[in-house]
Amino acid sequence: MQDPELQTLLQQYECEEPQTEGDGFVLAPDGSRAGIAWATDTPDFYEICAPSEGRWGVYGMCFERPVSCVEDLVFNFRAVLPKLQRKHASLQADHGPN
Repeated sequence: MQDPELQTLLQQYECEEPQTEGDGFVLAPDGSRAGIAWATDTPDFYEICAPSEGRWGVYGMCFERPVSCVEDLVFNFRAVLPKLQRKHASLQADHGPN
């Protein structure tokens, strides 16, 4: 059974007009979080804000396709996940866990 809050969050992406930008956050397996801002017309992956207390940064990233449904989110996050994983691993190697 899916969490009702997660279901509500995902339903916001069931829209008639494809979204070309948005923001949110991601959680690493260790529970630490990073902010994200995505757009379909932005550089591939870049830092917006450096890591700070309780957050391993805020990152901008390019989504390949506009988002009009959960499947679009899944497609886009599959493409950017390796970049996020590398960034998180790099920060942990340099500074230790948050």
